[in-house]
Formats: sequence, structure tokens, C-alpha cells
Amino acid sequence: MKFADVIGHSDIKKRLINAIRENRVSHAILFAGPEGNGGLQMAIAFAQYIHCSNKTETDACGKCPSCLKFEKYIHPDHHFVFPTVNTEGSRKQSSNDFLPQWREMLHEQGYFSLNNWTEKISNENKQTGIFEHESSEILRKINLKPFESDLKTMIIWLPEKMNETVSNKILKILEEPPLKTYFILVSENPGMLLKTILSRCQLTHVPPIDAESLVAGIRAKFPDVENPEIIARMAAGNFVKAGEFIRENENERDNFAYFKSLIELVQKNDVINLVGWSAQMATLGREKQKSFFNLSLNLIRNSFVYNLTQNTALLYQNTEQQEFSKRMNAFFNQANCDRLAQLFNAGASNIESNGNANIIFLDTALKLRPLLKAGA
Repeated sequence: MKFADVIGHSDIKKRLINAIRENRVSHAILFAGPEGNGGLQMAIAFAQYIHCSNKTETDACGKCPSCLKFEKYIHPDHHFVFPTVNTEGSRKQSSNDFLPQWREMLHEQGYFSLNNWTEKISNENKQTGIFEHESSEILRKINLKPFESDLKTMIIWLPEKMNETVSNKILKILEEPPLKTYFILVSENPGMLLKTILSRCQLTHVPPIDAESLVAGIRAKFPDVENPEIIARMAAGNFVKAGEFIRENENERDNFAYFKSLIELVQKNDVINLVGWSAQMATLGREKQKSFFNLSLNLIRNSFVYNLTQNTALLYQNTEQQEFSKRMNAFFNQANCDRLAQLFNAGASNIESNGNANIIFLDTALKLRPLLKAGA
């Protein structure tokens, strides 16, 4: 992954490149910033540039043997450490055991969250962490002689997930770093790290991606997406969120149609068809049912905002949803907005608690009628 593959942050890229070219690189660097900002991607590009044998003034060459291995995440002198889960039959697994999935994740998604990664490596609700056995693997790796380069690099993704044993051993390594070994930590919550670890790292803050760069990144990765500007506004600098919004578009379109149908039937007081609507919603999976309630809350919120401001720039929606919010704003106002939010939040909570979906949706529909009447 080259710097060109990292979305935005041109100033940070320039500073990092200058530091490498002027031989001012600390043995321990911390990239700190929120989820989806590109901290991990920046760390990989930084490591690739360090190892590149034919650096340019703006990026790694992408063609030398080192770069070709980095593109596949298999460079022998670069190591990854990341949160894992303990699987059945073993309490001593480390990042090495999950490298195939890790490489797949980087190739397939590039930008991803801890939740995405946990779902990739575990079908169960297991706690992720960087566990005690990882520390011995870290020591083993940094004591290896360089195989192809004259230096070694190690990226530790989410070091805040290290347990106490690993944290203390990492601290000792950072206090007495091996020669020509660079540690690159990528944290979304640096406040959880030991202060002594923080004090030994050169801090680089990686903020959320700026709006213009995020739009360009969306267009490059999702060329068929409509309204990338709206997606970028909703994602607020988080490319992981942007991808989730885009992948949920199809599901969102279905939910939008379900919500419009619900409003139409409620306004007609068509109880018979509301019963049928509830039965249909009950056939959906739990995740889709929860996403319906979440979208409904968003639609109510945006109609209420438009009711107050008459400003579509404040509506984080596509064009069709904006037109709906403008048309329905009279029904979602100060008189009923809190009670509507409570109603749909209760529906989502009841679905989460594995309640009877048919009853939950019908109850929501029947309680909606007097609220809409009060708000008209």
C-alpha cells in the first residue's frame, strides 16, 4: 500500500516522507486518531516507503522487490501485530495464526473496523485482544536477522487492546529498542495506553478524512454510487462508515419503501393491511428489522429538522428521502417528535431482545396513528 492509496492527509504524508529522507525517523511512532481515518493504511504506506529500494520524492516506487512483497503483505522483514480471539483448543494463538485472514481483509476492504475484523475471524461473540502469548512472538520476531532489508518494521494495530503483560513487555522493548527496528503503533484510543509507552513514541495525529478527499475516495472505490457528497457528510470523515452506508444502500431502499408504506397505511387508518404489513416485516431477519427502526428514526429526525429550519443542507439523505422529509415535515414536529423517537427506539430494543416481531411491528403501527394525528 503506497501513500497514493491512502485517502487524504497530504500534509501528513509529506511530513513522513521528509522525515524518512532526512533520516529523522523515531524508533517508535504512534499514529493516533478515530476509526476509519486511515491510520493503519498510513502506517503500512510509511513502512513500505521505509523499505522501498527506489524511493521517489512523493511515494514508494511500487516496482522494486520490496514494494511487490508489500503489495501482498508478505515482506519478511515487516511484521503485523493485531487483536485476535482465542479459539477452541488453544489459548496460545497469536497474530501469526490469523495472517491469511488479515491479508484477505487488507486486500478485500483496505479500510475496516475492529468489529469488521472480529466478524472475519470469529463466528462467535468472543472478546478480541492482544494476549500474553503475543509478547513472546513479538520478541522472537524483532530478534530475527533482517532477511532482505537492512532494517525491520513492525505495525501494532490497536495497541490499546494489549493486556497488561504485553504492555509491559512492549514498554521494555521501547526502552531498549533493537538497532534498525521501527515500531509503528496505530491507536484509536491512545488514552488507554500506558503513559510510559506514550512518552516513548513520536506522536502523529491522524484526524478524520477531510470532506473533499473522502468524496474522491468514495468515487474511486465505489464508482457507481449515487450522491457521494451525501455519503461523505453522513460518514463525517470515517471511510469505514462510508463503506457501510454504501453497502447498506440496497437494504436502506427496502426499508425506506417499508416506512413509506407504513405511513400511508397509518394515515388511511387501514388496519387490515397494517396487519399484513406487520406480518411481512416479521419475515425479515433480525438485523434487517433493526435496520428498519434505525432508518425510521433517521427519517423522523430529518423531517423534524426540516420542520424547524426549512434547510435541506441539514438533511443527511439522498434526494428521494429529502423530498419525503420535506413532504412529511408537518407530521414530525415539536408536538410529537420525542414520543415518535421513544416509539421506534422501543421497537428496536424489543427486536434486540428477541421479542415477537409480528407483535412488535403491529404495536408500533397502531401506536403511530394518534401520534401522527397529533403532529399534523
